Amino acid sequence: MATNGSCHVCAQRIARVVFGVWGLFAVLASLSGQRSPCTGTFTDPTGAAIVAATVTFVQEISQTFGLEGDRVEVKTDDRGEFAADLLRGSPYAVWAIGPADEHGQRWLTGLSLAGAGGKRLALRAARRAAPARVALQNVDAWKAHCPPALRVLVGGYYALGHDLPLRGDGAVAIGPVPDHAAVLALVDDKRAVRCYSKMVDDGSATAREPTVAFDPPHTIECEVTSDAGEPMADATIAAVVHRPQWWVPEPGPLPCTMRDPPTPIGRTDANGRASVQVPWSEEPENRNVHLVATTPGYGASVSGYSGTHRYCHFEPDGGDGPMRFRLEPNGDWQLRILGRDGEAACHLLLDAFLQYRFTNGVAVGRLPRPARVRDGAVRALAPANCKGGELYVRLAPSAVAAPPVVVLTAPIRGDTEVDLANLTRVELTVRTARGDAVPFAHMAFSQRRRGYPQRWMGRCVADESGRVQALVTPGATELFAAAWADGAFGAAGVEVQRDPLEVDVAIAPLPLAELRIVDAAGAPVPGARIVTDALPRVVARVGEDAGFEVHAAARCGVELALTARSDADGLLRVPLAAGKLAEVVIGG
Repeated sequence: MATNGSCHVCAQRIARVVFGVWGLFAVLASLSGQRSPCTGTFTDPTGAAIVAATVTFVQEISQTFGLEGDRVEVKTDDRGEFAADLLRGSPYAVWAIGPADEHGQRWLTGLSLAGAGGKRLALRAARRAAPARVALQNVDAWKAHCPPALRVLVGGYYALGHDLPLRGDGAVAIGPVPDHAAVLALVDDKRAVRCYSKMVDDGSATAREPTVAFDPPHTIECEVTSDAGEPMADATIAAVVHRPQWWVPEPGPLPCTMRDPPTPIGRTDANGRASVQVPWSEEPENRNVHLVATTPGYGASVSGYSGTHRYCHFEPDGGDGPMRFRLEPNGDWQLRILGRDGEAACHLLLDAFLQYRFTNGVAVGRLPRPARVRDGAVRALAPANCKGGELYVRLAPSAVAAPPVVVLTAPIRGDTEVDLANLTRVELTVRTARGDAVPFAHMAFSQRRRGYPQRWMGRCVADESGRVQALVTPGATELFAAAWADGAFGAAGVEVQRDPLEVDVAIAPLPLAELRIVDAAGAPVPGARIVTDALPRVVARVGEDAGFEVHAAARCGVELALTARSDADGLLRVPLAAGKLAEVVIGG
């Protein structure tokens, strides 16, 4: 059964700093605009080449803050070879699906984050499957408000293919899906997600037909006024569509910032009124609705529901009537990035534990606000009732190679100008315990707060020499870089005291607990996984004074454990970074 393991990764000690609760925090990440081919082969379990297969690469979701990222699809040749031009420094989700045989079955891989420009892959088919049928419910209810279509999200985040228009409730064919499971999303005619399902097995490995019941729509009346109480016509009402499953793990070990941006769902009339529809769980404790009202030249306003609690930015009469919003003029901020060699910012995200003021209390939530940048500047609509939060910015690819990662740790309030030329240059190299460089290792940055790693940012991929170039705020403290490659993990402190700075990040294999999965007759069960709604109970006993590396390694192990699948012999290998595995729930 399970074996106990422990993991301790050494790193530099850095003095602890307490950060202000209401401070804004900025992170900028930059990808080289240069593309480079990711090459490789796709074979069946015997090693035979799979010809005319489709290999799909999708940019990892934190790279674009929920906006549509780079997507590349290529075909294999008569030797099973493929080549895809990818943005260097950016991780990509990748999967491969072969052509259908006479029975409609296809060879396909699982989902991984192994894609990277300049890297060579050896993709091997994990199973053979045909499309499966899934019964959909509550589509008819949404059809009354928008033309619905179905989007299959591989691993919960990456579109398998084109959206499928739906006529209403009933069974539809999907897949086959890499890794068996996917999240299904209802999208409208503007391709915006209106409702998510939980993670669903596609049913291809069994004779059963899964049933997916989407949360039905619920109409909310909205009223938008100015700070003087005048109706605001033509204001946009957007909703942050939350996933019913509290956590959908990515196929990779390092956490990242990933949020679904607000979806525009209505506009106010001449009286400042609008009726909008949001997903409405039949279980009150699972209702989580963030609504955002915006109009040019005014700060955004946030109201919504959390469980059975209603909160409004402006509530003059005790909670009855429409959901109210109040817009204040000059509430937007401008962030200007002074790039080097023509670099320009691409997206902006105001995010992470925003605290809002309401007449009936204070609520905490996440509000992503992606925005395009023109001429190196972006105006961000900051919520008028926002008390605090964090600011993340990513630089756009350009024709000139840029440092892969830029990390700002200085507070940002209101209009701000950032000159990249004034930041400290840092070169990080991922190495093994023997000192060998590790090419194409994944890396992410984090700051330690109250003893724990928080605010993960700047996810990227090292180059062929295991190097990551970075620009960091001078004097940054409590900053760490974490790296992972092929089951090995490590972390190191980045104490910015000189320019340039060189940092080595040593990685070592994570201990594994091996679980043998069998059925009632004792036969091995391939493709089994840990049920994501029931996290494995890992008794780590890691206190606040323990090293950042132990906390980060434990998080890394859980991320890997929840995406692992048992092999043909029913063997499920679960990384166990710290503590012991007490109990785990297994699903097909």
